[in-house]
Amino acid sequence: MVDNPLSTMFGMVGVVYGLFAPLTIILLLLLFVFAGMHTPGAKVQKVLQATYCVIMMSIGILLMTVAAIPTVASVLASMSYSGSTYIAFLTLFLTGGAVFLHHDRWLQSIDQASALVPSLVYLYLFKAIGVLATLLSLLSLLLTLIFGGGDTGWWVMPTTVLLYGLLVMWSTRTEQSPAQFLPHIGTPAKGRKKHGRK
Repeated sequence: MVDNPLSTMFGMVGVVYGLFAPLTIILLLLLFVFAGMHTPGAKVQKVLQATYCVIMMSIGILLMTVAAIPTVASVLASMSYSGSTYIAFLTLFLTGGAVFLHHDRWLQSIDQASALVPSLVYLYLFKAIGVLATLLSLLSLLLTLIFGGGDTGWWVMPTTVLLYGLLVMWSTRTEQSPAQFLPHIGTPAKGRKKHGRK
């Protein structure tokens, strides 16, 4: 039983998650709307919906990552968790997958002009995450080898993060997702004739 719930709500953690997180989301939404409205044919409501979708898709990927990384690390380290732990990992992974797929399908139903900016930001965000995860894990492995290695199994987590980074880089290696929006942006309307020199 909590003696003083207000101290919990207004403590450091409560302030960060209860105040700064919503403010950050609001600022992101405003930024996406401002940038998205510069795309011809974009609608405010649809830009907000697309932004919401990419945020929820990112949360879905985060849930799947939280479940997958410890599982892969345990396989590489030849160790095992309890059955309930694996069930918890599976629940997290399935929940994240369901969240991702639902909002990915929703994003595909939004008009192309409104979804352009959120889709591009989403793509390049994960491109950056993949590159950073790969670089940092490679540097960790290399520097540890240079300094003579570490404790038993020191390589497990850097290798797991390296595999994760390579997977993300492979998943974002092309721009097929946002590219489907690009050809339709700024296309002349039907019936409009080009004027050239006679």
